[in-house]
Amino acid sequence: MAAIWEAQILRATFFPVESTAVSSDWWVDFTGGQPDSESKQPKEAIVVVNGAFSGRLLSISSGAGRVDVVYQPLLPSQIQVSGAARVPTVTMGPAQPLLDELCSRIEPLCSRLRSVHRLALGGVFLKAAGSTEQAYEQLKGMLKSLSVDPHRMRDLVYRVNWPVKDAQDHEINRIGVWSSVLAKVTGLTFGATSASTLSEDTFVNFEFDINTAPDAGVQFTSKAIRSELSFLRELLDENLERGEVLPP
Repeated sequence: MAAIWEAQILRATFFPVESTAVSSDWWVDFTGGQPDSESKQPKEAIVVVNGAFSGRLLSISSGAGRVDVVYQPLLPSQIQVSGAARVPTVTMGPAQPLLDELCSRIEPLCSRLRSVHRLALGGVFLKAAGSTEQAYEQLKGMLKSLSVDPHRMRDLVYRVNWPVKDAQDHEINRIGVWSSVLAKVTGLTFGATSASTLSEDTFVNFEFDINTAPDAGVQFTSKAIRSELSFLRELLDENLERGEVLPP
């Protein structure tokens, strides 16, 4: 069975037309529960509401003309397990269910935003590979505009933007960064004086930022925000299935 993409970070970003500050109410709208914390930095107009949700760390924040909804792995101290301790992981699990969750819960936040200049879907997804060479074999199949030699190449980081148009002829930046990474999890065991390696895994790394290009004449209202986010997700799904997608 082929390895699936797993999510390390997932982010939806909005750039509101009007000054916007999030609150715990936004968290309630998105999750149906209460957050763990809400912090404010009045001088910088920053508000961050976060906590554990569905086995992940969820943050909803505002500041500097933007609103972010971000999923990340829980910190080791936030993981609640019974019995033996669990080794922390570098991902949050399969990417597609997390994307489904984000898109299914975002509607109330789109209503609160009313109108935005821009929006984006970004993050980092990983696909397991048994070795560095196997990671490069996968990259060889994913990258269409680059010749990859799995046996000789190393330290590859390939970044490209292939802009596309949506149904309303708005330009969309389709930015992808492709590479191979070695992820190590280390920790101290009882009585040890130095950290030991708990896990070591090789992944294909896909960092993406799919966003509506800056355009002073474009605004997305509440319904259009939801529709445009769905379009960005379709572009991302295409990348996850096919790798780099060349424009027609």
